[in-house]
Amino acid sequence: ASFVVTTSFHGTAFSSIFHIPLLSVVEDADTEDGRIQTLLTALKQKASFISCNTLPEKELICSSLIIGKEKNIDVIREHSMSLLVKALQQAGN
Repeated sequence: ASFVVTTSFHGTAFSSIFHIPLLSVVEDADTEDGRIQTLLTALKQKASFISCNTLPEKELICSSLIIGKEKNIDVIREHSMSLLVKALQQAGN
């Protein structure tokens, strides 16, 4: 895909991993499951997060602001791997 509009966490995650511009749409940003918002905040991609009663600005859709950044994804990946290794080491003791 060259652009993704999704309502799912996994759609958001995979689009970010593959550097596909995206908009993650939720019904209500205040009551929604926070995983999408947490991921996009960590990726410094909050502009990609909108509620269904908000229209994105035309300039945003064509902007590089909504393309996942490899550096941000790498930081999250390294942190996750370190947590996994630590948990496995603790389980082995």
